[in-house]
Parts: sequence; C-alpha cells; structure tokens
Amino acid sequence: MKYTHLWDGLAKGFAAISLLLVTAIYFELLGSLLRTNSDLVKIILAGALSIYTNYRWLIPYYLSISTFLYVRINLHTSINLYEARQLAFLFQAKSDGKWYPLRELASLPIEKRRPTLFKFAQDVREANTPSQTTNQSPNK
Repeated sequence: MKYTHLWDGLAKGFAAISLLLVTAIYFELLGSLLRTNSDLVKIILAGALSIYTNYRWLIPYYLSISTFLYVRINLHTSINLYEARQLAFLFQAKSDGKWYPLRELASLPIEKRRPTLFKFAQDVREANTPSQTTNQSPNK
C-alpha cells in the first residue's frame, strides 16, 4: 500500500480495517436476511457491499481527514474539512506516484499560506483539465 505522508498512511490503514469490519457486519446481516446456508454466497455479497460502502462513503472522508491533518499540522496552514476535501487531490499519490508535498508553504508568512495553497491547487487543476476547445476544420 503506497502512502504519501504519515496521515495518508493512517487513513489507508483505517480504510483497510474498516473494509474488514464492514464486511463482517454485512456478513452477519446477510446471514439473518438470506435463507441460504451457503457461506460463499454471503461472503461474495458482503464483500461486494463492503467494497462499495468503503469506496463510496468511508474512504473519501478518511482522505479528507488525512489532508486536513497534513495541511494543518505539517504545513501550518488553517483550512476546514470541506476545503480539505477540495484539496485532497494534491496530497494523494497518482498512479505514477506523483503528489505535491508543498513543504515550502510552511516557510511563507502565515497570511500568504492559504491564498498560495488555493492558487496552486487551481493551477494544478487547470493544468490537468483537458482544454474545452477543439481544432475544427472548416467545412469545404
């Protein structure tokens, strides 16, 4: 499991633990709801429901909290949880392992940190968004 910083590693650890716990909860619930003695069916259904629940509901919150903690503690910059969710893409490794530690942000004066962080996030977002203009050839 790749992680980019301590808080990201802890969030991914919590995600792994919650995957197991949610699977066990679903397994028990399905055991009382389904009229089958097949544990394999219950395991498959519980696993599928657990994966969906974790990726749809739990992991985004874990990653937001890890971003919040990284920015507040490591970068000494004040943000709230909603803003952390918007900035999480900066501090999570992409498939190529690239992420933006932004350690130099902590060396800026306090009043310049937030604007610099959000400006950088906007620049990265724009750089990674494909252009809406297309090359259209004139009709002949």
